[in-house]
Amino acid sequence: MKNKVKIIDYDPLGDSLFVRIPEGKYQSSVQLGDIILDLGKINDELAVIGFEILDASKKFKISPYLLSRGIQQLHAEIRITEKEIVVSVFIQVLQRGKRREDSMKFLSTNEGLPPLTATI
Repeated sequence: MKNKVKIIDYDPLGDSLFVRIPEGKYQSSVQLGDIILDLGKINDELAVIGFEILDASKKFKISPYLLSRGIQQLHAEIRITEKEIVVSVFIQVLQRGKRREDSMKFLSTNEGLPPLTATI
């Protein structure tokens, strides 16, 4: 499922990056280390409707100052198979008028989530 509208919020004090699809209806969260996936329904289908990344500035190697000034672009792909969960996130910020980008990939063992794929 591909969604273009998303809410992106960065908390510099907690160093957490929160991304959510507004039309999703929240049901539950699953914490996978420093990543929290929010699951819910979109058009009555189970979906990843958001996620939170803890210690975001360390994960992306981008200062809290730059993250709090505004994220120019963010793209995430979340793939849940019967065996594993893969979260890939690309982020872009402006630094002195130039684009700066980084990405992260997180792997975890799946322990009970149904298979699905999401693009946020």
